[in-house]
Amino acid sequence: MKFEYLSVALITSLPAASSGQKVYAPNLRSANAKPERRLGRGDSEPKGNGPCDGLCNAYDKSGCRDSDPSKGCIRLEDALSDWGCSCTFTTIITAAGNPSPIEGPTGFGTNTLCDPLLTSGDAEGWWDCLSSPEAGPVVVGNWWFNQDAANGAFVFEEGSVCGVIDGTELDSRTRFQLWEHKYKNMRLDIFTEFKVGYDVVSPSTSSNSNQGYLNIYMRTGETSTAYYDCRFDFLVPTDEDSGTLLVDQDKQKGNSASHSSGDSNGCAESTTIKEYLAANSNAVLGVGNVEVYAFVLNTGSTNESNVDLKTCWSDITITTTDGGDETYVDIYEFTTLPSGVFN
Repeated sequence: MKFEYLSVALITSLPAASSGQKVYAPNLRSANAKPERRLGRGDSEPKGNGPCDGLCNAYDKSGCRDSDPSKGCIRLEDALSDWGCSCTFTTIITAAGNPSPIEGPTGFGTNTLCDPLLTSGDAEGWWDCLSSPEAGPVVVGNWWFNQDAANGAFVFEEGSVCGVIDGTELDSRTRFQLWEHKYKNMRLDIFTEFKVGYDVVSPSTSSNSNQGYLNIYMRTGETSTAYYDCRFDFLVPTDEDSGTLLVDQDKQKGNSASHSSGDSNGCAESTTIKEYLAANSNAVLGVGNVEVYAFVLNTGSTNESNVDLKTCWSDITITTTDGGDETYVDIYEFTTLPSGVFN
């Protein structure tokens, strides 16, 4: 088996697993230049009798989902329709990081190295710079260790990545952003769910601390240039040490914030993603600036002391559709780099 290490990311080819084919995430510049094609095999639940697994696999391997329609694609699409098949395509993406703590803040602390590229309009060069060893481990497998959170550290463990708060100052937290192009400007109506495992290994000794939460950033439409028009927060339960946080279109938000001036565009009034979508039929996921994220996992919280908190995140699953019978499942897993390999 051949391993090739690019920047802080790891790429390899593994045999197909039962839930899809595992791939290690490319660095951001590669993802920006050519969006990653899902490599998972077709899993399906037939709507009627028929060889749906075989048809879904044939459809996936043919490249029909990624190319202009051809006669072969049309025949496959007709066959899927005739048999009443629905297809689920799964990709497992593994981010491998060094088990040594990655101290915050990161990112904009590298402004003397990387930010001049952004200022000059070279966004691809900026992302590539952030993925370089010279920038410190800022980006690992398309996950960005955010610059906003001082007095905290990230630690890769086998099966999870953890945020550790080692400062007593207010706003001590870690922010773990998924920089993935496929989700920025994705139609909100085809988002199905975000699921993540959490484990509060060490609760904060501060009585008012939040143990962790998910941010989802949304805008009223692709043409909106606001940083975000609406942000929903979904909190980890304070009475549970471990479990699964599942956010779908009907999940009640824990909090919301509107970044637009004046009218909240239904953000404040909406209690679920579905309600926000009803108020903004063209709504999309993601921020509206040059940055490339829609989902952020936070350990700790703002305006509070979160000292001694350690929360680990694992097995992140993001499910979307094409608006029809195709379902896409991206599973993000975490592991430590092999012995002797460093970011």
